[in-house]
Amino acid sequence: MAAQAFCSGPLPGTQLRTVQKSCRQRRSRSSTTVAGVSKKVNTYDDKWSKGFFGSGYFVEDKETDAPNYLRTLERKKVLSNIEQLGLLSAAEKAGLSLSKLEELKLFSTAERLGLLSTLERLLVSDPAAVSSLALVPLVGTIAILSLLPSDPAVLAIAKYAVAAVLGGSTVVLFGLGIFIGAVQDDE
Repeated sequence: MAAQAFCSGPLPGTQLRTVQKSCRQRRSRSSTTVAGVSKKVNTYDDKWSKGFFGSGYFVEDKETDAPNYLRTLERKKVLSNIEQLGLLSAAEKAGLSLSKLEELKLFSTAERLGLLSTLERLLVSDPAAVSSLALVPLVGTIAILSLLPSDPAVLAIAKYAVAAVLGGSTVVLFGLGIFIGAVQDDE
C-alpha cells in the first residue's frame, strides 16, 4: 500500500521545494512537494535581565545553519580573481612571501591573540553595525581638525597625524562593513 500525504497549503515555518521523482509504476516523471520544517529551539539569552516587561530567561528561536563562508568565496571566485590580478606575485615583489610570514611568526601571533575567532565573530555580525562604528572616528577627525589650533608647527603635525589615523580607521571600518555585507549577501 502506498502512503500518500495531503497538505492544503504551506505550514508556518516550512520551506517548500519541488522534487522530481521517477517511478516505474507511474509516469516516468511526477512532481512531489516536500516540506522541510524548520525546528524551533529554546536558546539561552546571555543579555537577559529582569525588567518590568521581561519575556523570559529563554527565548524561542529557529534553528539555523551555520554560514559557510568558504562556499561563498568559492561562488564569488575570489581565488581565481586573485590569480588573474596577480596579487601574489605583486606581494612577492614587494618582499612579502610565505617564508617571510613564517620568519615574522605571524601565524603563531594570530593564534595567540585569537584573531581567527575575532574574524569569525566579525563575519557573522551585522554589517550595518560595523559600518556605523565608522562614525566615531569620523566625528573625532572632524573635531580634531576644527577645534585644535594649527599655530605651532609641532601641534599642526600632531593634529594632522591623529586626523589621518582616525580618517584611515573610518575608511577601514566603513569598507569592512561593506565587505561583510557582500559576503553575507549570498547566504
